[in-house]
Amino acid sequence: NLKSQAEYPTVSIHCGYGLAHFWFLKIYPELQQAFPLFEIQLSVSQTETAADRLTADLSFVLGKPSNPDYYSDPIIREEIVLACSPSFIQRHGIKVGHLTPAMIRQLPLLHQGREDYGSIWFGDWFRAHGLEFELTPEVLFYHSYPLLLEAAAAGRGICIAWPKLSGDYFATGQLIALQGTEMDSGNGYFLVSRVKQKSDDRISALHKAILE
Repeated sequence: NLKSQAEYPTVSIHCGYGLAHFWFLKIYPELQQAFPLFEIQLSVSQTETAADRLTADLSFVLGKPSNPDYYSDPIIREEIVLACSPSFIQRHGIKVGHLTPAMIRQLPLLHQGREDYGSIWFGDWFRAHGLEFELTPEVLFYHSYPLLLEAAAAGRGICIAWPKLSGDYFATGQLIALQGTEMDSGNGYFLVSRVKQKSDDRISALHKAILE
């Protein structure tokens, strides 16, 4: 009813599935408790949609928007590593610390859906090591970052993982980081709102709370 809407203003937040799964859902209950008079509506999608196509009050996106109508703050830097399971290492006779990029290129690789680039993919990684890499038509894509990590932990191949967005996969030994494969794009996730929305007290308060 109108009274309810007036007392509990709505703030919409958009988040990609991977970031939501490994990070935002952990702080979501705290936000709800900190802002009991707000109705926080969270929408989650499989892809990290470009900010200029979003209608949410606050959005988490890969890459800083260039549009001057948007205000953004960095949340998580894109620092990745190639990773696989202990069973994969054993099955392929891998000597950790002795893998070369050329050797890695010959092993089964797990690819995230192309709609998520933006983020580093194997083509970027191999080119940074002086090698060309092309996807073959039969390549299967994982259109969910959590499912990608799950597949790697199950021994299906080598994936590109964000250690800061991997839950307990590394801590529990389900995934092992391959030594010397780290890469930092200088990019990452940003918390984004339109400049005119940032001037709204309720949106500004949420924006600040998330950064803290």
